[in-house]
Amino acid sequence: MDIATSWSEKIEKEKAEEKKRMRKNELDDFIEQKTKESGLTDVKINKKTIQQRVYRKRLLVARHPGPTSPMRPVEEYIVSILNQMANMRQSLCVSEGLALANALIEGTEWEKKSPNWKNQEQGRQALDALKDCKKL
Repeated sequence: MDIATSWSEKIEKEKAEEKKRMRKNELDDFIEQKTKESGLTDVKINKKTIQQRVYRKRLLVARHPGPTSPMRPVEEYIVSILNQMANMRQSLCVSEGLALANALIEGTEWEKKSPNWKNQEQGRQALDALKDCKKL
């Protein structure tokens, strides 16, 4: 359950019991308990954020991630290749990574599905940069 929702329920429960105040640092302890329960111990949750969500009665925040990428099915594969190259100490610059991704989808169904985010000339420039980087 969301921390803000749980905290709001706890506040309502305390009001129903006619308790005037919460004990000192109770919200801090509550946030720490909930983060440990969910296994997010390395994430810092600001106390003010929880207080503002309860105050505004906007306990859940809706995400609007936008349209999904047409490259989504091959992204995991590309990332695994990049990670493996980094493990072999062969990391790529941005233009090399772009050229690799373009080369992997060239002639496949994903090339047809993906819109032209960049024009063809920029793609050729990336390939030329890849060739120049490997000559060094």
